[in-house]
Amino acid sequence: MKHKWHNEIKAWADGARIEWRVIGCISSKYPWNINPDCLTPDWHDPNLEFRIVREWYDNIPKRGRLCWVSDRYANNYNNIRIIVEYDYCQQLPFISKNAGAWLHAVPLTDDEIKQFLTQE
Repeated sequence: MKHKWHNEIKAWADGARIEWRVIGCISSKYPWNINPDCLTPDWHDPNLEFRIVREWYDNIPKRGRLCWVSDRYANNYNNIRIIVEYDYCQQLPFISKNAGAWLHAVPLTDDEIKQFLTQE
């Protein structure tokens, strides 16, 4: 018989981030809490529930995601590309549709996309 949190335990052991909260506390006063990397979650506490933290690049649509990209610095985005794949094994893990690979990528916000689409 598998543990109640089997999938979350396996993902955590594989390096995924885990969030937890007290069961039944679904409000902004009791948000999900990030589990510190240095602590083993208390998987047996009956008052807690867990979930895997998914990053945007864990589920990139087939048509890609419009992103700010940089191949050097995380806070120096000056190019926009459609990211179609994330390959954590590569030195430049964010693969763009037609223009190579990038070290950093951040999805455009809804407002940035609207501005991008209305530019002439």
